[in-house]
Amino acid sequence: MLKNPRGIVFLDRDGTINERIIGGYVTEISLFRFLKYSKKAIKLLNNELFITILITNQRGIAKRLMSEEDLQKIHNFMQDSLQKSAAKIDKIFYCPHDISDNCECRKPKPGMIVRALNELERDGVSINVPKYLIGDSESDMQTAKNAGITGLKIGKENKEFKNLYQAVKYLLKISS
Repeated sequence: MLKNPRGIVFLDRDGTINERIIGGYVTEISLFRFLKYSKKAIKLLNNELFITILITNQRGIAKRLMSEEDLQKIHNFMQDSLQKSAAKIDKIFYCPHDISDNCECRKPKPGMIVRALNELERDGVSINVPKYLIGDSESDMQTAKNAGITGLKIGKENKEFKNLYQAVKYLLKISS
């Protein structure tokens, strides 16, 4: 992992990297489908010396629709697919809790970001660099605000960024 990155980008998963299942959950590999240009966007971040960190709420675990082992299989599949495109996510953090658990890791609380930064710092990585969160929901934007970092919202209805690749291109422009 980079010790002196250009920046750190936190990425939401469902709706940002892969297709979101409206009213449901990605509970197995067969349901995981990359969004167009998401692999290209992650590769670009890697090439431009950004650390990429996935932060994702995985309430399906709390609802017993999937296990943590199932989630690991999905993330292994995702990483293997990214690797074939010469891309990678540097670290993955997830919240397995339900909303009612009131944990510190569930977005929009900044717990996953805080934990990730603590781990990076412990590993000797300079964290005194620009930090961004790219996601598709208001909860993601609130997470960025709660963590004191820049949030970039993507989505079909969004006027600025239709997808992860557009947001990354903008991020590269503002961070140069």
